[in-house]
Amino acid sequence: ELLYFNSSSAKVLMRIFDMFEEAADEKKHKIKVNWRIDEEDDNMRELGEEFAEDIENIEFEIVTK
Repeated sequence: ELLYFNSSSAKVLMRIFDMFEEAADEKKHKIKVNWRIDEEDDNMRELGEEFAEDIENIEFEIVTK
């Protein structure tokens, strides 16, 4: 759950997701990301959907609270 988010945050998260993908691909680890959002936060939902599209080897689930 993120309290604040900007373009720099997105870059850092993408780097983390890239590291997760490497671990999932090279070491055959199963990794799952739960992207937790407020049900009414359309911006965070869209961002999560974009991350999910960019990630291939990680299970990515958008979870509303």
